[in-house]
Order: sequence, then C-alpha cells, then structure tokens
Amino acid sequence: MALEYTEEKQNSLDKETVIRLFLAQQTQLKQIDHTLQQVLEQVADLRMFFYYVGDS
Repeated sequence: MALEYTEEKQNSLDKETVIRLFLAQQTQLKQIDHTLQQVLEQVADLRMFFYYVGDS
C-alpha cells in the first residue's frame, strides 16, 4: 500500500526527500505506462484474431 502524506506532512518535507519521492513516482509511472502499452498491444492482437476468426 502506498504511503499517503497529509498536507502538513508534505509541507514539512525537505527538498531532497521531495526530489526522491518525485523520481520514484516518475519511475513507477514509466513502469505503468510500459505495462499499459503491452496490454493495449495484446488487446489489439486479440481484436485482430477474433476479426479474422469471424471471417472464416
């Protein structure tokens, strides 16, 4: 489970911690984007498969 920071807690973080959190989120977002692209490719492949199977 991800940590949730209150506004008060966020305001008390030092610059280095904010940068580390931002970079970690950036990495996670890249991983999510990569996974989503793979899923979308699989969906497209399945749609093509069922399209051609339906034509048979």
